Order: sequence, then structure tokens, then C-alpha cells
Amino acid sequence: MITHFNSAIRYMFQKMRVCCTVILLISVGISSCKEPDALIRVVDIPQFPSGSTLERFGNNLYVMGDDATQALVMNLQLHVTDSIKLFNDTAHRIPNIRKADIESGGVFPDSTLLWMGSGSKANRQMAIRYRLATRDTQHVSLDTFYNRLSLAGISSLNIEGMVVTPQQVILANRGNAGHPVNQLIFTTHRFWKQQERAGISVVKTGFQSNPTPAMGVEGISGLAYSTRYDRLFCTVSTESSKDGIEDGAIGMSYLWIFDDISPKRAFTALNPTKIISLPALDPRLKHQKIESVAILEENERYARLALIADNDDGTTRIFEVQINQAPPERKGSNFWDL
Repeated sequence: MITHFNSAIRYMFQKMRVCCTVILLISVGISSCKEPDALIRVVDIPQFPSGSTLERFGNNLYVMGDDATQALVMNLQLHVTDSIKLFNDTAHRIPNIRKADIESGGVFPDSTLLWMGSGSKANRQMAIRYRLATRDTQHVSLDTFYNRLSLAGISSLNIEGMVVTPQQVILANRGNAGHPVNQLIFTTHRFWKQQERAGISVVKTGFQSNPTPAMGVEGISGLAYSTRYDRLFCTVSTESSKDGIEDGAIGMSYLWIFDDISPKRAFTALNPTKIISLPALDPRLKHQKIESVAILEENERYARLALIADNDDGTTRIFEVQINQAPPERKGSNFWDL
């Protein structure tokens, strides 16, 4: 009887060892699936001025600068394949006094790409409509829509980001030292055609009550949207600028990620789900004014993104990064109460 009892005990311990081994292997497997955040490569485009917006359509990226006369077309390997003339100005960099300040863009369901001026001055309250199939361009005044944004409570206009989702358009208004708050603006697909009556919903994010010149203001500079996960990627950079017109000293850059963004147009204020300090990811991202973001690839483990930098020196730099999709703690940003 004792022999049978000992055999049973040995069998039980063997089963426990097997179970522990299986649990350990599963844990290791789950851990190994967690992709680390990493900078994959850096691509310099020294001949292209002031890259400020990066939009994807199919297998192409469309790059535009805030003082450039033309847009660049790149493939997903970040090689320049074509260009699109948008302004007839003879200067390599359109002077600040007359530039349209193109800071954002978005691709609509009818295969139209709309580039928008920041709205910070009268000559910047315009957009360029580009038909991707026919390559036709059309300049459009947005003064009525921008006036409505001012009336909706945006006292310092500086539209820096735009994304088109299946349900709506999301715009980003960048904060500055004189008005240290960022706003996400939710509107309709046809806002630029129906400027008098397009719905507008303004949601506050990223308010700094006491910004210091040394720190600068953390302002949203670009947007990208994941249809697969209803996730909003925001590039954010610090800049000691007193308003939405003048440039300032470049500081830190961040990536903010908002999950389940679509229904949040009804919020009055919201915070990101995840914040990534880009210089902490790689030293080569230090003192880079990241202006926009595009999604190159994504799955349940990671997102591969292209980030574009305009460091106010007349050149453009693109960073390809890989970001873990698991939501970690909020780290690396000077955060605020909303």
C-alpha cells in the first residue's frame, strides 16, 4: 500500500513539473512577443525644405513642407519617386511673409488629398486639393471654416495635424506659450465644401498652466489614424514659441497615442493612453522637431511608423521607428491636469 502511495506522490510531482514547465514556456513566449520600441533607420532629404506633413495613400507617402513649393512622393522604403508642383513661387523656400504654411494633410474616401495651411495668418487660411488619380490641383479658401473655429473657442489658430477616419475628420490645433493648450477638432468629411454648416466639436488635450521658456510648450504637430484599432497617433514637440506664427528653440519630442478615439468627440478633454519620449527611445531623436507621422505597418504586436522632422534649417529628415502596441505606463512627458 505504501508503494502505491509513493508512486501516486511521484506521479503527482511529475505532473506538477510538467505544468510548471508549460506555464514557464508560455510566459517566455508571451514575453518574447513583446517587441521593443526602437529606431530602425534615419533618412535625410537635405534638398527638400521644412518637411511638415506626411500622408500615406496605398504604397506611397506624400511629403509636404511648410515653405516648400512642391510635394515629394516616396515609396514605403522611403525612396523619393516623384514630385508635385503646388506653388509657382521662384524661391527654394517661400519666405515666411507669404508662405501658405502647409502643416497638415489627409486622404479622403474619394482619393483626394487635402493639404491645409495652419490658419495662423490670413494668407495661411487655405487648402490645396490634389486628386491622386488625375494629379489635378485646386487651391481652396478656408477662411469661413477658420473663422468658425475661432468662434468655437480656439483663440490662437495653428492647425498642425489632420487625419481622415471612416466616420469623421480630426484636426489638431497646436498650443504655444501665449495659449498653452492643444485642441483636437472633430468635423465632417465635407467640412471644406460645407464650411458654413459642417459640425465642429473641440476637445482639449495637453494644457500646461505654467510653461517655462526653458521647457517650451508641448504642442501637437501631426496626426495618423489606425483604422484597424481606432487608434490616434500624435507627434508632439516642445518649442519656446510665443504664438502660432514664429518659430522657437527646439526641445523634446514625444509620441502620444489615444485608444478608442472615435467616440471621444463628445468629451470636453482627454489624455493619451500612452506617451513615448522619443529621445529616450534613441539619442538620435534628441533635439529633433518631429512634425508628422504616418503608419507604414501595424499588427497586434507592433506599429512601424515614419516620423518627419523639420528643424527650421531648410532640410528634412525622416525617422522609421517601431512601437510596441501594448499600452505601458505614461512616461517621459511633462503632463497636465485637464
